Amino acid sequence: MIQGFKRFFFTVAHQPGRTLLLSGVAFFFLSLVTGSVALDLLALVFLTPAAIWLRVKPLPVGANFAVLPSMPLLDGKPYLFLYQHRRGDANSMSCRELLRSLISDKNELNERLPKGVYCTITHESVIHVLQKCGNVQLDDEPKLLYRDTLRLILTHQTGGRCRRCKTHCAAWKSEARNFYLVRFTVS
Repeated sequence: MIQGFKRFFFTVAHQPGRTLLLSGVAFFFLSLVTGSVALDLLALVFLTPAAIWLRVKPLPVGANFAVLPSMPLLDGKPYLFLYQHRRGDANSMSCRELLRSLISDKNELNERLPKGVYCTITHESVIHVLQKCGNVQLDDEPKLLYRDTLRLILTHQTGGRCRRCKTHCAAWKSEARNFYLVRFTVS
């Protein structure tokens, strides 16, 4: 439970749109406490542009990754947030095909990432790939945020099939791993 909260907290704290999102959530909770319709509307004013930005602005980087630009003026210094997303055709693919696709996309990040300043939350295997890329320079040491297994990510990527799987893969059975905040520049 605590690890799930940490993952959610750090993702929201570093993803683009966080200023509007956190403001909207604060007004929403205030409206729950006070019962004010005006605060509900104010929360909606903040949450709607954040939701639109998160839905419309992602740029695909392969089939399994995307980058989301920061919101101008609201998120501070401009950056791109690199994250893993679920493939649109994931339901028609086997778990083995999904894993191969993910590994292939991870290893091709070097060629697919547009130039810019990035922020991402990831584990050590992706950090090693980034360190091997010639056009990627880590801006500082990766900062440890939390420790977790890959189960939630695998469940999301496969549309919930992992929970019902009779023979779990090595990634599902793997130990908890460290997740880091990584800031890097692609030139």
